[in-house]
Amino acid sequence: MNKKIKIASILISIGIIITALSFMFYFQTEKEKQRKLEEQAAIQKQKTDLIERIKSPATENIDKLRLLEKLQVLEPSIAAQLKEPVINDINRKAEENKVRLLQQAKQKELEIKQIEKEEKRLKKQQGVSIGMTKQDVLDSNWGKPTHKTTYSSEQGTTEIWQYGTYGEQGALYFENNTLKMIQN
Repeated sequence: MNKKIKIASILISIGIIITALSFMFYFQTEKEKQRKLEEQAAIQKQKTDLIERIKSPATENIDKLRLLEKLQVLEPSIAAQLKEPVINDINRKAEENKVRLLQQAKQKELEIKQIEKEEKRLKKQQGVSIGMTKQDVLDSNWGKPTHKTTYSSEQGTTEIWQYGTYGEQGALYFENNTLKMIQN
């Protein structure tokens, strides 16, 4: 009978151990399921947050592209759908910037032409002064001479521009294309 009691005792111990292992396995499995569910919920929340930030008009396009890269890892199909509008918006804004910059460039060009025109007008109103070039004199109120005389020597070229029939309105003396003397 002692032998039967020992065997029964061993069987009861084995049963208890199996039951304990079963409970441990069950709880471990439940714990693992819970961890996986939490992990999936965290990933889903991350996807949702990324999608909301990508769709937000407050998010800059460069940031949207970075967010799309992250979403590509988690959900490639959704990332592909959201990427096209972002790229279209980038292209639209680039085109708008290009048009705006071209308009600004044209405006600046017009302003420069107006300034040059005004400078030329002011030059024509001004007299001549020593050191001016022939073109400066032509652009001044003296304008084109009535008569030109040119002399060449070893020192260079001297040109006399006369204004009026016989120079009675004045004469300008150029040496090597630079105004050196004014005779009124």
